[in-house]
Amino acid sequence: MNPTRAGIARVAVWMIVAAGLAQTVSAQSIGSASRIDFDRPESWAMKYFASVGLLAASPAPQGGAGSVSFGGELVALPGLTTAQQRVGFNGTAQENLNLAPFFARPRITVGLPARLAVTVAGVPPVRLFSITPRLLSLGVDRTLARSPAWTWTARLHGQLGSVTGAITCPPGVIGQAPGSEGNPRGCDSVSSDRASLRYVAAELDATRRMGASSPFALRGSFALTYMDTVFQTNAHTFGFLDRTRLASRGTTMALGADLLWQAGARTAVGLGLLFAPLRVERPGPAGDTFDSLLTARVILEYRLR
Repeated sequence: MNPTRAGIARVAVWMIVAAGLAQTVSAQSIGSASRIDFDRPESWAMKYFASVGLLAASPAPQGGAGSVSFGGELVALPGLTTAQQRVGFNGTAQENLNLAPFFARPRITVGLPARLAVTVAGVPPVRLFSITPRLLSLGVDRTLARSPAWTWTARLHGQLGSVTGAITCPPGVIGQAPGSEGNPRGCDSVSSDRASLRYVAAELDATRRMGASSPFALRGSFALTYMDTVFQTNAHTFGFLDRTRLASRGTTMALGADLLWQAGARTAVGLGLLFAPLRVERPGPAGDTFDSLLTARVILEYRLR
């Protein structure tokens, strides 16, 4: 064989080997990327947990320019029923959604000129309850009107980040036969799925003081929220790596009610409820319905200056 033919032969062999390796890698990884309807069960689960993360307003009257307050939120995560957790594959497969009973979020609020205030809050990437959050929230408030009894405030707030956990393949199914009743997905190991919970919300708050000398006030709020959520599967099932990606966008609304307590000259506490009516279209007789969020939250804030 002359040198030219030998070179061509070597190139051909390498091309065949490369093609074989590519087919092997492709055979070991499956998945697709698609945008799904905002009312599908998978979307409902994402907007449910994004709604839990709506940034609460400060429990204290807005300070002047230069004021600085530190605090934190504690938000309950209501447990979901077996039927509510059946959101995978358009509502036919149960997922592991009861991962945490609550979440805590530290925050700082800084007063600005022109009756403005900025709040920055975040959940650091510390693994707790078998999940790892990476969430950052930002809020901008402006006092619209104030009287001895009432205060009206407009707010714009949003969130970036994600939560990672074993949602599709929890530890409890590992070790059971793939495809069996206890392991219908065929999970080979614990998954590391990621839910991106991004939103932007416009909110109007009304606060009513309960007397000139009373330390208590009542606040009601109404918010319209635009959500941009993504669920990225990362699970080994039936010997394959499942990398299915589902994205969803849409608008929700939320109502809030808070009891505010000025506990001291620098300390304020808020006890509140958050309600978000969330539409979902499940398979079977349930059909198109509302499966709403109702959660409680506590906000504590201390003003440094």
